[in-house]
Amino acid sequence: MNTHAVAAACLTTALIVLADEPSGALFPFVLPWDDASPGVTDLSGWLPKPAGKFGQVHADEDGHLYAGGTRIRFFGVDLSFSANVPKHADAEKVAARLAKFGVNIVRFHIMDMRRFPEGILARNASDTSTLDPEALDRLDYFIDQLNSRGVYANLCLLNYRPLCAADGLPPEIEQAGGGPYQRRHVVGFFNEAVLGTQRVYARNLLAHRNAYTHKTHAESPGVAFVEINNENGLIHAWLDGGVDALPECFRSELRTQWNAWLRTRYGTDARVRQAWSAGESTPGPELLTNGDFAQGTQGWVLECHRPDAEASLAESASGPDALPGTKAVEVRVAKPGAQSWFIRFEQSGVRVRADAAYTLAFWARADRPTVLNASLEMSHEPWHVLAARRGVALTTQWQRFRFVLPVSEGDERVRMIFDPPPQAGTLALAGVSLREGGVCGLSAGERLTGDAVPLFGVARFSERTEAAQRDWIRFLWETEERYWQTMRDYLKRDLGVSALVIGTMTGCSTPNLMAEMDAVDSHAYWQHPVFPGRPWDMDNW
Repeated sequence: MNTHAVAAACLTTALIVLADEPSGALFPFVLPWDDASPGVTDLSGWLPKPAGKFGQVHADEDGHLYAGGTRIRFFGVDLSFSANVPKHADAEKVAARLAKFGVNIVRFHIMDMRRFPEGILARNASDTSTLDPEALDRLDYFIDQLNSRGVYANLCLLNYRPLCAADGLPPEIEQAGGGPYQRRHVVGFFNEAVLGTQRVYARNLLAHRNAYTHKTHAESPGVAFVEINNENGLIHAWLDGGVDALPECFRSELRTQWNAWLRTRYGTDARVRQAWSAGESTPGPELLTNGDFAQGTQGWVLECHRPDAEASLAESASGPDALPGTKAVEVRVAKPGAQSWFIRFEQSGVRVRADAAYTLAFWARADRPTVLNASLEMSHEPWHVLAARRGVALTTQWQRFRFVLPVSEGDERVRMIFDPPPQAGTLALAGVSLREGGVCGLSAGERLTGDAVPLFGVARFSERTEAAQRDWIRFLWETEERYWQTMRDYLKRDLGVSALVIGTMTGCSTPNLMAEMDAVDSHAYWQHPVFPGRPWDMDNW
């Protein structure tokens, strides 16, 4: 399918070394933000004017972009917040300056997060779909100034918009955290009300008439791309734990849809159970010795790479209240190592089979909230990690953790490893167990009646059989596909958008789903800023 990535250019002050001067002789070479004077660096003559002169940008079957019958390549910049809605005088200068340096597209990004003058949202409204008239006027004028100089526009419809109850949504939408409001946007993949707010915003932005170009943004050939949803996808959000963290009212809605999908596919519980039964296994015999620490730390080893790291073990007679009489062991980290493997609490001599699953269960707590990692690894070269490392969040209270570790490669000498966090402190373990098996299809009590088949959480996904896993991913896939197609059809058919429609970047959705759009976005960040102190600190990066 047609693929295009917009390159972000950052024009700034440079220091030039003179070839005929002594080494180190420098002078400032400044590129002013408002400079449009002619000269050898003026590339504005290379840009056909106005943008859209040869008609709408389109993607041909050869996988390239065209303006009319001529191939076109874009070299662009990304604007955020108030930079999208400059005053008219500034818009003229910015447009001229960008054209001078050969920039031929601007991506209008994060317009929808703040109210005017920091964004496009109406300053006197409580919802997030009403657009400020002055902001729209400024945006329209800016796009006209850009287009007249041969610079196209790329409009993104959903970035960091803080969807809220004032949008006519359940108040729980404001409890969907994670990132700059993007977890709220995940709900739109399956919730009609949230999807409706996206339609309203799109209509308000794209269907209104630009007083300067005399066209709507939907019909303007100076708009090259319209993006549906910035860096978001349902499958991606599930893999990241975002679906598991949604408020229960939205998870309940998705569970209803999941069960309806299963009823359509299978009809009865018996057919679901039969389809998901292949590969089921109950946990087998215990593979660890002294997992209850009844013999202290016998069979266990604390690997500590001194002097880079320092830690010690201590036995404790007080295990979880749920396991009366059970002993525990404490791992006391005095000096954390620079690498996670500098301190490891482990047991060797475990045998595992290829293409088998192993159930790991244990109790743990710490003297402060932290994360403990567990894994199965070879105890010899080439030191392969045989089961993906799992992290669990510890608190000061005892908690029981259980998950299934799929193993693709068998080995006779395997280590069951706990990696303490890279910080000083104490954590305690009790009731550690490792058994082969523990995979199920449809569990006891799970049934289609009453929508009693739960959502598959990402942390315990490996506990399900392969057939059950495939159905869950297929359900997410079809749900996400329906969202993209619904929004694309609305833009094209209802609003008459003539620009190329992009879904989201392929890092947040699948190339297969994005290939159903007009073009595929696989953008990446070149020299993305790093913030050593506070995230997005504009004074320290």
